[in-house]
Amino acid sequence: SGNALWDRWQRNEVLASEAEERGADLFGEGGLGCDRCHQPPFFTTHGFANNGLDAVSIDPGRWRLTGEPSDSGAFKIPTLRNIGFTSPYMHDGRFGTLDEVLDHYASGGAGHAHQDSLLTAFELSSQDRSDLLAFLAALNDTAFVDDVRWTP
Repeated sequence: SGNALWDRWQRNEVLASEAEERGADLFGEGGLGCDRCHQPPFFTTHGFANNGLDAVSIDPGRWRLTGEPSDSGAFKIPTLRNIGFTSPYMHDGRFGTLDEVLDHYASGGAGHAHQDSLLTAFELSSQDRSDLLAFLAALNDTAFVDDVRWTP
């Protein structure tokens, strides 16, 4: 996809709403720093990380392939493009909503020994949460998803 509101906003074809702009600021380096793992324009680094889902890994993740202890509980960092269409969330589908995902990240994770050090607890006001969700919605490319050329 490449025609989400965010893409059109970046090409100066449309203006983002105030909520989307505030959400983008919160998402970025000056805010929560989500872009350290979910870097535009693909909204992923294509890397692997342990995002603190469990204190002790239930699923060994990348460790199963590499045998490296530091890869315990690490999974591919997904793109956030079309995030509104890809529930349930996480490798095991444990979260049904983006609100639940935000709650997890706000908690700072479960404290796994190999949890990514970038993951730290934070607080979101109801306005911040709404703005962040508005920004994430701007990554949904409905033209791509609804294009009959890509349907089974």
